[in-house]
Amino acid sequence: MLDEAGLSDFGELRQAITRRQHDLYFVAFDLLHLNGHDLRDMTLEERREILSSMIEPGGRIQFSEPLPGEANAIYHLFDQAGLEGMVSKRRDSKYRSGPSTNWLKTKCYAIDEYELLGVEREAGKPAFALMADSGDRQVCRLGLYQFQACNP
Repeated sequence: MLDEAGLSDFGELRQAITRRQHDLYFVAFDLLHLNGHDLRDMTLEERREILSSMIEPGGRIQFSEPLPGEANAIYHLFDQAGLEGMVSKRRDSKYRSGPSTNWLKTKCYAIDEYELLGVEREAGKPAFALMADSGDRQVCRLGLYQFQACNP
């Protein structure tokens, strides 16, 4: 699901899955099996060529078009647009399960400074840092591995 600016909106996606399935589109980017044939030994470029030939333009299933260009420039565009990140793939790579240097996921991060208000600790649970943005006094709770909540 996309918001008004054309960016992914996961909250809208959750609602559409349960309430508005007619608004959903599937964006396909790879094809691993076709009619009982394993395509994983073909290159990504070959698999995507087959996939694109199978998808009719304008339908509920859409083909994920590649973004040609220099990866750093594309990353900065994604970062400025507020997107989560990007996945870069070698066109000549064959599909292999598990981590690989042929497919890289690069996340966009925001770095900011906060005032530390305190730390919450409870036996057997991860610690949380309580922080505030000095500009608008937004109080946040940051866990050891995940961002928990942000309440104005």
